[in-house]
Amino acid sequence: MRLTDYLALARRGSRRGYQAAVVLFTAAAFTALCFSAEIFMTNRGEKSQPCELAVTAPGYLALTEQTVQDFRAIPDVVDASGIVEASANITTGKYAAALTLVGIDGEYLHDLVYAAGEPFPESGAMPWLVLSEGAARTFADPEDKTKHTAGYMPDIDWLGADFTLRMGGSALSARVSGIFEGDGPAAYVRLDSLRALLQSLGQPSGYTGVRVRVTSIGAAEAVSSAITALGYQVENRDSARQDKWDARSREAVYLAVLAAAGLLCACLVTVAGAARTREADRRRADVLRWAGMSDAAIRGLGLLRGAYLALLGAVLGIGAHTLTAALVALADPASNFALTIWG
Repeated sequence: MRLTDYLALARRGSRRGYQAAVVLFTAAAFTALCFSAEIFMTNRGEKSQPCELAVTAPGYLALTEQTVQDFRAIPDVVDASGIVEASANITTGKYAAALTLVGIDGEYLHDLVYAAGEPFPESGAMPWLVLSEGAARTFADPEDKTKHTAGYMPDIDWLGADFTLRMGGSALSARVSGIFEGDGPAAYVRLDSLRALLQSLGQPSGYTGVRVRVTSIGAAEAVSSAITALGYQVENRDSARQDKWDARSREAVYLAVLAAAGLLCACLVTVAGAARTREADRRRADVLRWAGMSDAAIRGLGLLRGAYLALLGAVLGIGAHTLTAALVALADPASNFALTIWG
């Protein structure tokens, strides 16, 4: 008997209504399973990205260079740098911005993604600045009353313009060495330059905090616990993202449960269909034995029927998932369709 004939016999073994129900339940299960897997993999990919912790000290502890070295020795810590912060007014041409300067080790900035330029040099008399895109957007012309859109960027030759940095009545010439990607108004300057400037102004120049870069966001909780155990206070700036991941994870679990429920319903329909057609199947088996088919081949018809219906349902479910992805991608190429629909 040819395979096509054998498959045709398997398909005719139960009522079409039961077959359709099995296919639909299986398709729904695989659609939910694909969405669940998509959300899970997206969460996993985002959690593998590096993250930054901000560490401060309570009044009875001091932040020193030894503290920074201790933090660097913690597993999953990529780098750490003491920081000094100071408010400054920065101007160039007709543009001005009031920013909080953060003095930091230049090496710490090498892992940032730069839209232009590079980290500042480790030495030199002139203060070099590294700005985030968010900080660059804060530069404005005081005479310009135009309301700009969210993506507005001032018309400044960032890497070529001369800047004036004003702090405590002192004015210094400065240059920008790099603009990195980020919406927060972050402005960095070389640590030793800012400490020297603060000392010349008679202001405190000790560490006001420590920035700690962790290998991945998923490892941030363990690193935070290790730092807290040393008596320091830790701010995880990605805590809101962690809440979002937790919500997504719950949705992924719900979808996985729906997938399991769909497969269970498919199995129950299969069993119910077999019970309703048992007498007809017995007569059919007698006819097939009379035609010369072995008992093993007859039993194989039921297994082949189940495999065929499961495969058809899986193909339809994965196809629905793929079609949804294509439609969402056409509407918004930058979006993640599973997160667009589910969270």
